[in-house]
Amino acid sequence: VGEPCEPPEEFDRERFWRRFNEAAVTVAREATTLTMVSRLPLPSPQETQGICEQVHAAIQAISAVYYALPKDQDNKAAALLMLTKSVDFVKDAHEEMEQAVEECDPYSGLLHDSAEDCSDSLGGEDEVLGFLSSQDVHWSEEDQELIAPCLALVRASKACLKKIRILVAEKGKKDQVAHLDDIVDISEEISPSVDDLALSIYPPVCHLTVRINSAKLVSVLRKALEVTE
Repeated sequence: VGEPCEPPEEFDRERFWRRFNEAAVTVAREATTLTMVSRLPLPSPQETQGICEQVHAAIQAISAVYYALPKDQDNKAAALLMLTKSVDFVKDAHEEMEQAVEECDPYSGLLHDSAEDCSDSLGGEDEVLGFLSSQDVHWSEEDQELIAPCLALVRASKACLKKIRILVAEKGKKDQVAHLDDIVDISEEISPSVDDLALSIYPPVCHLTVRINSAKLVSVLRKALEVTE
């Protein structure tokens, strides 16, 4: 970890945000890949190492963009950078949830593809899938009643982060270090809370866990808005 450097030439705001957005897209993509492969059946140690290395490289790339900021742009621009990253993460989570609901397939064919990969060593796809019951890979009617409110809550999370980002862009001052730090700190809790909620709606669903994660996310959103205002 270093300090933002003072570039020898004038700060190019458009170039900075273009580079940051490109890096944020890469981070979001690698994080999504890591989330998807963390479910059963788990990848091999070699595959896991490769995926983690890609995530690490993406994080290093976005960090390099941050450290290219001149010091006089640091506080406010860094806050906007982190907020944009959080918006992208929540957007990806929402799109994944919507896709799973639209296809009525929580795992979007991943289980089938993985079963084919393992079929040679385990005696066939039927044997692989036989370890998992219908309850493990499909939503019950009771499960589906929870999904719409969860999707709405994730949409609200995305809207909340966008609102916070707009407020910081329009009214934030770069010398308000403590306030900007507080905004970033609470906003960074939104994306992990969304991830917890999104993962908890995948079969087999524990309704209590879904409700706990929903309540946690609502609490974080309220606190984020209070801190921002």
